[in-house]
Order: sequence, then C-alpha cells, then structure tokens
Amino acid sequence: MNKINNLFFTVSLAALMSGCNSEIDLVKNGTLQGREQTTIGKAIESVLGDVEWNSFETDKGVKVVEAQGWPGTDLVGRELLKNYCKNPDKYKIQFILHTDMKSFEVAYCGRGDNAGPCDGFLDYAYSNNSSYAPLEKVCKETFGEFTDPRNHITYETVKIGDQVWFSENLNYSMDGSYCFADDSENCEIFGRLYTWDAAKKACPEGWRLPSDDDFYTLRKFAGGTKAGLQLKSTSWFGKDTYNFSVIPTGYRSTSSQYVGLDKYYKYAFFWTSTEYKYNQEQAVNFRFEKESFMGSFNDDKINGFSVRCIKGSQAETAQTNCNKDDGCFNEKCEWICE
Repeated sequence: MNKINNLFFTVSLAALMSGCNSEIDLVKNGTLQGREQTTIGKAIESVLGDVEWNSFETDKGVKVVEAQGWPGTDLVGRELLKNYCKNPDKYKIQFILHTDMKSFEVAYCGRGDNAGPCDGFLDYAYSNNSSYAPLEKVCKETFGEFTDPRNHITYETVKIGDQVWFSENLNYSMDGSYCFADDSENCEIFGRLYTWDAAKKACPEGWRLPSDDDFYTLRKFAGGTKAGLQLKSTSWFGKDTYNFSVIPTGYRSTSSQYVGLDKYYKYAFFWTSTEYKYNQEQAVNFRFEKESFMGSFNDDKINGFSVRCIKGSQAETAQTNCNKDDGCFNEKCEWICE
C-alpha cells in the first residue's frame, strides 16, 4: 500500500457534489475555498500534461485521491532542469478525504521524494496566465552533446539565452597547451590550459573561441554582478543555475609556474578572442574567483588559461559580436577576414 507523506502544508477544501459518488470525482469536481472560479480538476489539468487520477487507501485506512502528470516548463526550476531532463518524472498531488466524504485536504505536492510547497503549486495552478507547456522541446534544445572528431572526446553542451556553449573545458592537445602541473590526469579533470595563440585555433569546426562580447552577453543573462554565483559549479560554492559548471582550474603563468589551485586561492581563467587594443602582447580573459565574482581582465598572451568553446563561426555572429579593433570587422560590422 502507498503511504501518505507527512503533511507540510494543509488547506481545507469544500467539495461541490456533481452527482458522482466516486472519490476521484469528489476531488476533481471540488473547488478551493476562495477560488471557486474553476474546479480543482480543471486547474491541475491546465498546468500538468497527461494527468492520471487514481484513489487508494493507506494501511491506516486513510482514503487518498492522487493526480499525476508531467510538469511543464514553468514548474521545473532552471537549476533543476538538467537533472529533470536526464531523469524525467511526473508531478504528484495527493488529497486526503475526510471521514464525512464531503471535504478533503492537500497532503503532498512534488516529484518523487522532492516535496514542494502546496500553496505555491496551487497559486501557480490557479493563476490566470498558467498553462501546460511540455518540457521535452526545452530539454532537447537546452542540453546536448558534441563529440570532437579530432580526438573523439565528448563534451556536454548547454544553451544559455541565445548562446550555445560547451559546459566543460576544452581538452584538445596541441602546441601551446598544457596540463596543470604537467600531470595528464589534470587534463581529464580540468581540461587543458592554452596560450592565447593556441586558444584561437583550439575549438573544433563549427565552434570558436568566444569574444569578450560573448562573455559579457553571458554575464548579463546570468545576472550581471551575481553571474559568477549562477555560473559556478555547486562543487565550487556556486548555484550552477545555467549548468555552465565553472570549476577552479588554476592557470600557467608567464614564468611557467602553475598557480591558482592551492588551499586559499582558487581561480578559473578563460581566454576570449579579443585582443587588448592598448598592448599587442596582451589579450582579454574572464576570471572567476570568490563567491559571485566574474570579471574581465587583460593578461599576457603566453599565460595558460582554460577554453570554453561557443557554437558558430565568427562570420555567423559578426553582427552580435562586432569588435572593430580586432581587424576583422569594418565600420559597418561586416566580416572582412578570410
């Protein structure tokens, strides 16, 4: 027998009898006190897909009516989306019937063992602008994989706003690339560290080294000053809301020393394709460190930093990522390089 979960939110409901005596019809045709504009059944079926209703009795003799359906796009938070897409499960609402069989109360709302606030779910179900929108398309468009044909390494990818990124650091061996501390196992964990010249050539066909503007677009979408917190992995005290999953990787300094991964100082540096216009020996990078920090810096091109590839060629994204100082755009932001 199924067992009711512990009550974490209880609200009394008044039932409207429609001539049907079944326990399921009692709940489906009932109305929420103060929200008599529609029945409970219609409210739930507007925000869940393929809803199934059933009733059962617990081993303690409690009568329960249960509705299960697929959650829509507004019911699964962005930070939970990746887990849901890999392990989809239905959303469940359970109602306990009172002994008079004329009223009942909400006992459980959530997915699997992840109970949620029933008041929040009911607010959502009864809101005027809520309707079921399937998640399958969102999952397919947001998360993907790419296998690099050069070395057959597969990377997870993620769509954030209008951009598609690797959600892992590049690990492609080439001149000008290094493993942290010259230990090949670190490349498996952190990806490789690249000089700027190597980084510009490192991404596979169909992908490219992101520009300074690309990172600013990402930063703006992910919350501006709080973007670092949203983009960092949960293993690095971040929320990883967008599944960008930044981890500390350290870097290779101009003196060929490996730093930035000790007990007190942890960093992640990512090269951009943007050259620092005031010094031809430097280029722009984005740095992640404590808490929510995500900032732009310029450093010597011979430093070894991480690479995150972004989908598309420079020509395809010329209008949205125009940087006239890099010599490949004219005044109209038209791509002029071969």
